[in-house]
Amino acid sequence: MKFLKSVLPLFLVFTLSCNSRSSAEVEQLYDALVQGHDEVMPKSMAIPSIRETMIKAVENASEEKKSQALDISTRLQKAEEQMNEWMVEFGEAINSDAEDKKLETYKRLHEEIVRLKAETDSAIQDAKNLTAEFQ
Repeated sequence: MKFLKSVLPLFLVFTLSCNSRSSAEVEQLYDALVQGHDEVMPKSMAIPSIRETMIKAVENASEEKKSQALDISTRLQKAEEQMNEWMVEFGEAINSDAEDKKLETYKRLHEEIVRLKAETDSAIQDAKNLTAEFQ
């Protein structure tokens, strides 16, 4: 009984400590996800205009340049779709009550937004470079 009285408080302190670390990590990841969203979303919203400008720019170009534009256009569309999917998943994660699952989901979403930012930036830059060749 004496052993149980001394171990129980230690177990409780350990459990609470782990939960507060987990909550702090969830909060940090949430902040990083919001920042990632705020960086990528405006770019994602500009994609239709960037695609349209690029496609118009290559209307009278060689088949090779049109093919290049089509490839870039596909990458842009994919980036836009992935951002929309990411936002749905992020919304679902925010509304989740399971703290341990939320932490796992936030970690995955963070990796995705970092990758998505790089892919979006790359596709947009390629589109702008191609468009600039014809202006």
